[in-house]
Amino acid sequence: MPNKTQGPAFKVNPFMPDSPVSTELFVGRQLEIEQIKRALYQAIHDRSENLLFVGDRGIGKSSLASYAEDMARNADILFNLPHVRFLSAFVSAGSSRDLDELCVSVIDRIYRKIREASDPLSRAVSDLLAKIGGLSVDLLGLKLAISGGPGRSEVIAPKFTSLLEALWDKIKDSYSALLIIIDETEHLARLRNAAAFLKSCLEQLNHDKYRKILFVVTVSPSALTDFTEDHPSFPRGFTHVDISSLSEAESNELITRALGRAVPPSKARPEFLQWVYHYSTGIPSFIHELGRAAFDVDSDGVLDREDFRKGVLGTDAVKGALASLEDKHFRQRYTQKILSNEYRKILRTIASFDEDVVPVSEILKKYKGDEKKLRAYISIMVKRGVLEKVEDQLGQYRLPDRMFKVFLRLRVGPKKEQ
Repeated sequence: MPNKTQGPAFKVNPFMPDSPVSTELFVGRQLEIEQIKRALYQAIHDRSENLLFVGDRGIGKSSLASYAEDMARNADILFNLPHVRFLSAFVSAGSSRDLDELCVSVIDRIYRKIREASDPLSRAVSDLLAKIGGLSVDLLGLKLAISGGPGRSEVIAPKFTSLLEALWDKIKDSYSALLIIIDETEHLARLRNAAAFLKSCLEQLNHDKYRKILFVVTVSPSALTDFTEDHPSFPRGFTHVDISSLSEAESNELITRALGRAVPPSKARPEFLQWVYHYSTGIPSFIHELGRAAFDVDSDGVLDREDFRKGVLGTDAVKGALASLEDKHFRQRYTQKILSNEYRKILRTIASFDEDVVPVSEILKKYKGDEKKLRAYISIMVKRGVLEKVEDQLGQYRLPDRMFKVFLRLRVGPKKEQ
């Protein structure tokens, strides 16, 4: 009989902390889904309403964007309009070194989607793209036909909007609308003139009455700040879709659904569900990370408190959720976003409190430093996303999530920084 001391057997883990979740595991987000439905319906009827998905890293922007693409793919059923057909292009901007590469990625994705559908339009679109200077078209898709790296003069970006319009003119009799999703925009947001480029594209499409082309762009709060600093009116080009943490009921549903699709199917005890929600702070990627590790250490098909504990800390055979979150999130927060040990001392002080929300007055008692400097340090860390200021509560702060508190308590300390 299996027991809790045995190592993990080979199983199919249903949790996906490193990729957008499948449609089957998508839970909650009813308000956001309604906003997406409205935008898709508007695009069908020549009234594009571009969307900006705003949320912290790991909150589920990419998953929601994937879900939006799936909704567009099934728009005929969603709206009970049998002849509706969306063409969609999902692009990760993370690997785009400049605006030309972003533009080529978008056009290439559109071209591939047309070819994948064995669409008779494929030849007409191929001929159109072959006439565009700076583009090379072959069996593998599109690529820049010019040499040089970042810093060279842009060739495709200046004519991107016109190219989109020409593409739409070629395919508009076969498709009801075009959905373009741009994900992973942290680097893009720091490119000079990127915000102005996107805003200009949206304005030109609207002015030229190409309103069946709909953009969805995902941004973190810091990326939105970068875009806005580059072009102050950038946010006004979009309807904002703010993405927050899942509720406890949604977290429980996600875990239950996932375990039901595991191989072998598993279950979770109520205390396991409670602990995952509490320590994940409802952040979807954290829920998946905690679920992944606990599922791997479990040996009897029922996830409980002990599986949670071992999953967080790890075993000889399973990498713990805390170590994974350190690699993906916490190390950057703790070492790259703050470069002074004085800042780290403040973080450890805040983590020492059992309460999530801590007043500056209480921090000062343990910190034992200059109050003016403390407030200045805290203000800087809030701007960098390492601390959060509690709204409507003067002088009260909290860490971004509870697993970061666990990290600060268990994985770091003054000796490691000497």
